[in-house]
Amino acid sequence: MKQQISLIVFLFLFVLPITDGCVEAPNSVGSDVLPSTDSPSLQVATLVATDHEVKQFFSNTTLLNMFCVGKYQLYEAWGFLGFYGFPDTFTNISVRNAFIRLKARYHFGDSASTIAFNIHRLKKPWFGDSLSVDSLKLFANDYYDARTIITFSQTLGDSEYAYVDIPDTHMVRLWLQTTNDSLHYNYGLLFEPTNTSIIMGFSSYYATDTSAIPLLCVEYEKNGTQQTFIHHLSTSRYVASAPYSFVVTDPSLVYAQNGVSYRTLLRFDISSVPNPSIINSATLTFVLNPVHSILTRAAHDSILVSQVNVDGSLSFPWLTYSTVTTDSLGNKIYTVDIRSAVASWVRNRYPAHIVVMGYGESSTFDKFAFYGPSAPDALKPRIEVVYTQR
Repeated sequence: MKQQISLIVFLFLFVLPITDGCVEAPNSVGSDVLPSTDSPSLQVATLVATDHEVKQFFSNTTLLNMFCVGKYQLYEAWGFLGFYGFPDTFTNISVRNAFIRLKARYHFGDSASTIAFNIHRLKKPWFGDSLSVDSLKLFANDYYDARTIITFSQTLGDSEYAYVDIPDTHMVRLWLQTTNDSLHYNYGLLFEPTNTSIIMGFSSYYATDTSAIPLLCVEYEKNGTQQTFIHHLSTSRYVASAPYSFVVTDPSLVYAQNGVSYRTLLRFDISSVPNPSIINSATLTFVLNPVHSILTRAAHDSILVSQVNVDGSLSFPWLTYSTVTTDSLGNKIYTVDIRSAVASWVRNRYPAHIVVMGYGESSTFDKFAFYGPSAPDALKPRIEVVYTQR
């Protein structure tokens, strides 16, 4: 028993100095194992735009949930609508009456003014990206019959139906026979605006509300029997224009013009962020200039930002949209998370060039104007980058 107690006391006295040494203050032993340059530290850099350029781009409106027609100020929109996919049973028929039902869903301009347009029969396909308001005017005879087959004029609310009578029942009969007769063509209708104070958007076949999509109603007679045919399959689009000088009222600003698709290209100097670096965060900030902007209740109050190549062509390795806040001075601030973009710039995968466009660009005619690179530091476009140098 005495031997066991002596052994325990011996072990206690032996271990005590060792454990006591573990709580001593660190010394210089091993201090050079981790180089001081490997110690992680967060750095902050502010990147400012070196220059900018406003350009007009092609915007595909074919699959949009509406098509537009009308004029407001110097904005102008021409619409296209065609019905297709008819059954093959319409032989030896006589068309008595026909009309198109459209549902209004959007307006830009004076809501109390009249929407008016002439409708022409189209002579060729209209899906190419080279189609524009200018080409329709310069080469009118190539695209559509000069004869106006329908004249429409009416004041409409944003959810009202428009009923467009088609007096040319022969044309409708030819439409119905295109399934069986390749000699007849059906390229649909062109809506040429004749009003001056409003652009109206009508629901397309892709509208989520199926009761709002365009409808063709045909009353016809076959074998002595009166019948009614209702058809919904259609396709549509619109092309719009506005002069550059009308949109870009102050060349020092950054613009994103919806409807007509003017976008701004911005270039940044990335040299202050070393390569290699880990990009922890990168936030792009724009400040709205309310005097030069046109924002309506129908607008998507957000912008999209994406990559641009050196030659100005679009590239979409990433695409992100903004969030909107208001600062203590009442300025609207649009911020965009572009961490992945800055990381690719630092690694020289893409140039430090971006394009700014409106979110829902083809759904409204609103205009965003932001302070540009020549504005005071608190207002100019900038990217706040937090990084760790490797």
